[in-house]
Amino acid sequence: MDTVMREAWDDVFNAHKVEPDYSKFKARYGRYYTKHRMTTAPLTGSGLQKVLSSKKAKGACGVDGWRVAELKRLPISLLEGLATLFNLVEQVGRWPKALCTALVSLIPKGTGLKPLDNRPITVTSAIYRLWACARLRSVLPWQENWLTERQHSF
Repeated sequence: MDTVMREAWDDVFNAHKVEPDYSKFKARYGRYYTKHRMTTAPLTGSGLQKVLSSKKAKGACGVDGWRVAELKRLPISLLEGLATLFNLVEQVGRWPKALCTALVSLIPKGTGLKPLDNRPITVTSAIYRLWACARLRSVLPWQENWLTERQHSF
């Protein structure tokens, strides 16, 4: 099944076989954006708790088995440890292998059983999604520094 799906979706996910050249992109579009260094404060247990409080408890778990509902029940001391882990990951630029694996599920688009009649969706770890949500709160104000009125996101 995995081989059939990969072959069917290869043209979509690997449409560009060559990695894009940033220097060409910058030469063409560089005048439309300016650099603004992104600075972020270290993540904290209370900050993660705040993010979790806004999340629905339902949702799929990743291969690590964690669910948002379980993360919400963690005491602040364990969330502080998780924040320390996230801050270390940001400093060294590497995630623990256990958090780098994701599940791919197939969602039917409608009727039909052919590979392209199903949409693959990737489910990452709830721990990784917690970090991503926490950092998104930093990214949104930062992007406002360099987006022009003609550029849009989210």
